Amino acid sequence: MPKRELTADQKRWRAALERVGPEIIRLKLDPQNTGVGSGAEVRGVVNQGVHPPRGFVEDWLAEKAKATDRRETLRFWAIMFASVIAALAGVAALFR
Repeated sequence: MPKRELTADQKRWRAALERVGPEIIRLKLDPQNTGVGSGAEVRGVVNQGVHPPRGFVEDWLAEKAKATDRRETLRFWAIMFASVIAALAGVAALFR
């Protein structure tokens, strides 16, 4: 399924979310700060104009988590590969 083009507001929201970062944005989603429905405005992300809805912010956080998981998986396998090579080199050195 092709991705839809982002609206001007969505581009502005994404830029603001990137600037603020996932850790702070998670705090802004606290039910004491924001409503619980997916359409509830998340205030404090942008200074002016329409505030992003909770659903948009949650989707952005999910994308960030998925990217982090992907990076961590690649990191794990890179370390595992290097460890196996080092272990094989150690075993090979024993038989020289």
